[in-house]
Amino acid sequence: MNRFLLILFSPLCLFLSVHSQTYTVDNFSEFDLSLKWSAATGIRGETRNLFGLLLPVGWCVAGKGGDFTIAFSNGDTVKGQFAYCQFYSDYLSRNLETPAGYYWWGGRALDKITFSSRNTFVVDFSFAIVTNENTGDFSLKYATGEDPSNTINQLFVSEPFHVLVNNTNSFPAPKTYNWQSITGNFSTKYFADKDFDGFFERYYGWNGGDVGISTLLPDGRSVWTWGDYDCGVVNSQRNRLTELAQFLRNALMTQDGLDFSAFRLLTAGKNLGQIEPAIRCTDANGNPLPDGQEWYWPMGGHVYYRNGTPELQILLEHTVNAGGGQWGMQSVGVDVAVFSLPNLQLLRVAKDRYTGKVGFANIAFDDDDGVVYIYGERNFGICVSATFVARNIDGDLTGTWEFYDAATKKWTTTHDWAESDTDGWWNAGHQLLNNAIFVFKDGGKYFAFEQEPCFSPNSFVHDAASPVGPFTNRRKVGQLPAEITSNNFICYIPTLHQQFSINGELLYSVSKNYNGDFNRYGTNQSANYYLPYFFRVKNWRGKLNVVTNDLPAVPAVDIDYRLAAEYPAMDNDATTVFKVQMASNGVSLTGVLPQKTILRQYTITSAPDNPDSDPLHWQLLGSDDAENWSILDERYYAEFSERSQTNSYTPKIAKTCKYFRLNVLATKNSADLQIAEWQLFGRYVDFFYEGESAIKVIGQQDIHIYPNPVKNKLTIENGVGMIKNVQIFDISGRKIANGKLSDGKSIDVSFLSAGMYILKIETETGIQTFKFNKIS
Repeated sequence: MNRFLLILFSPLCLFLSVHSQTYTVDNFSEFDLSLKWSAATGIRGETRNLFGLLLPVGWCVAGKGGDFTIAFSNGDTVKGQFAYCQFYSDYLSRNLETPAGYYWWGGRALDKITFSSRNTFVVDFSFAIVTNENTGDFSLKYATGEDPSNTINQLFVSEPFHVLVNNTNSFPAPKTYNWQSITGNFSTKYFADKDFDGFFERYYGWNGGDVGISTLLPDGRSVWTWGDYDCGVVNSQRNRLTELAQFLRNALMTQDGLDFSAFRLLTAGKNLGQIEPAIRCTDANGNPLPDGQEWYWPMGGHVYYRNGTPELQILLEHTVNAGGGQWGMQSVGVDVAVFSLPNLQLLRVAKDRYTGKVGFANIAFDDDDGVVYIYGERNFGICVSATFVARNIDGDLTGTWEFYDAATKKWTTTHDWAESDTDGWWNAGHQLLNNAIFVFKDGGKYFAFEQEPCFSPNSFVHDAASPVGPFTNRRKVGQLPAEITSNNFICYIPTLHQQFSINGELLYSVSKNYNGDFNRYGTNQSANYYLPYFFRVKNWRGKLNVVTNDLPAVPAVDIDYRLAAEYPAMDNDATTVFKVQMASNGVSLTGVLPQKTILRQYTITSAPDNPDSDPLHWQLLGSDDAENWSILDERYYAEFSERSQTNSYTPKIAKTCKYFRLNVLATKNSADLQIAEWQLFGRYVDFFYEGESAIKVIGQQDIHIYPNPVKNKLTIENGVGMIKNVQIFDISGRKIANGKLSDGKSIDVSFLSAGMYILKIETETGIQTFKFNKIS
């Protein structure tokens, strides 16, 4: 790890120049950055210090933030920590210059410190910075300020200092994961994922809640839905403060990356203490209903392509007050919220997709035939619940739902049989299963996940023949630890997060809550009472998962390859092995499908022998014409712990492709590559979708650029006023050219070499930057 110290003096708390100095680090590395701010003008009263850093896009701050020490002129010393703060980051972006290809990271001290006007002070603070693949000379800045009470006072912004990044590493550094092993009466390898737990142990803004269902978006981000949640301030002792505190009904949060600052609460620009629910429950005329009487809990979501344009659809559990208190509520139906993509603006709410006693606002499961299934639970007595399932055959949650009657094994548009309260209801067999489950898919096979009733710590997986069963081979895969299930703590709403699986293991979360009244603002680590907790499960199914098609009889996407005879890795036979000598630039396997496909998942099966020949690093590429390729997924340091083992992977990026290429960059430790099987899973589509263009939101309006990737002409759609200036920069921030608009909205980029560029657009309302990919 590289370390360097930069000392900046600010006697008047104004902008000051600094000595020019360049610091040298490596790409794909982590280095410590230590800074010093000396102020001769004292801050008065009790306040929190603020720390900002201007970073290149793609770099991040490791961990939650950093540490600081304040040395006062009277000899006193105070030490503390600061953590990423979305609100201060936004302030810096709005009020300070942000060059193309850079962004502001803002952190806030966890605890207040008392300053005296009679004392000057020196602040030493440090970050650990992670670089990406980009190399060259990068110009950084830092900023400092204070926040006495939700009021930011910006005190100092440094002059630029330079960091030179050498092209030393070919691949990212291997990660060390904080997974804590849990043993018990189960045969799986079971871990508490403390990395993901830590993402949600937050200190300013959202700091606790339940539901925690994630939905992968086409551009690689995920959206998290939260039911009730706390918003406000948490101190370093993990105690929630009354300062700016709110307890709200629902929220959406985006995640773009795997670091603490990747999570962003969608607040519509509101400051802390003024946050509002993401989706208001309204009457038939659109008037908001009193929050304490009726509200929404957003639950599962999925992406629906309406005429080829993706939109995010989220199930809303319509809930009414039924007496108050922790359990004094009743679910009366399901509405569906529709959000635009990628800018996540609420377009409409489709009312009353279901009304009744089944809690259908749970998990939405997209199958490869385009059908979306909705799994719901109905409680019938104390600790007794049953699963029902609905669907829309077109994949549109806002359309007409059908309901599965397990007694007749038929789909109907009525559901009276699920609403009965008669004594014989339970034995009539209308329910899918006598426990609460939801179905998911791994590779080409169906499975079901279950948490036993009555807030049990035990989790199970079933094999399934179809989205409606039958369900067999129920086995225990894990048991939640006592630290989150005892002493009146309960855990509920299990949900999978397959997009974050690393090597085919299951990642699931539960919502921890306190069963009873507790002081939300107490001094007993009250912020830890109401949080999601995450667990990973290895060896949860048989190690081999190679199929010829999905069940029921829906053709799998991994058939009819043009090159199947040449590549034994694509013959649906795990006993035949593709073996080839690695070239200096890697080895590529290419397959073609009969028509355009949206990929859901792909699997790789290791060879029966020689683990050193396993693929270690690779990219999955997709194309519609076999000429222009996009990276859909990247994996580094893949792990095949057994021979003839099938691992599943969820691509981060979605676009319609007919051609797919597995580009293996390196093996584990051999000059030869061996792969027993490579399979693709998804659904055929009759539309063209080239992936998300870079769209940024300015207020309630958009700037759109397309096409992206682009060959010759880039078009700018602008709804925010006259475009005053357009500039093009390379990925390091170096200015390449001034863009000249033709016909008022297009610029010629044909002269650029192939690669990634940044477009900076200045309008009457502000400056926005966009990434675009120039292809030849």
